[in-house]
Amino acid sequence: ADAASYVPANSQTSATNTTFEVPGKQTVKTGGQQQRVPLTTLTETAELSYELVPSEAPAVFATVKMNNTKDFPLLAGNVNAFFDNEFIAASDMETVFPKEQLELAMGVDQAITVKREPLQRFTESTGLTGSGAPLTHEYKTIIRNNRKQPVQLVLHDRFPVSGDEKIDIKRLEPTGSGIALKGDGRYEQKLTLEAGEERTVLL
Repeated sequence: ADAASYVPANSQTSATNTTFEVPGKQTVKTGGQQQRVPLTTLTETAELSYELVPSEAPAVFATVKMNNTKDFPLLAGNVNAFFDNEFIAASDMETVFPKEQLELAMGVDQAITVKREPLQRFTESTGLTGSGAPLTHEYKTIIRNNRKQPVQLVLHDRFPVSGDEKIDIKRLEPTGSGIALKGDGRYEQKLTLEAGEERTVLL
């Protein structure tokens, strides 16, 4: 609702609950229909993050995180999410108490494209009988940022894990400080793509 079209409600928080007092009179229609009464409008700084799991879906998912800095809760209810002035999705929101974080999934960001290339295998011969043959598996994930500004992404993937003591697995790519190992071969890789940049990520 437009903030200029109504008078914001006054909130009073006690030890057990919060009361919203709506100034003026409200007309309640008959017929058992639900009626909405605007309480207030809020403007908060939100953090936008992008995540992708290329082994599961060739898409980048956007998530918005915001801290409730007010001294009253954000009430549970329906949420209509808009991103870049476009309607994304309708969902439900649980009550967000003061100092808690609100997290809303904004769906797939079509401006960032992902392509996962099929597995390639490279076999080497050691020339030694019984020593085994090194086998290299390679996946390629191609990410393109079609936005006009840089974006930061978190890529979720998984290294193979050996269940046989005779099979030794060595990680070749990715490497570096942007890799966070999570156990069972799972890892997160932080990436920053400039506007219009296309990046090929190897596993």
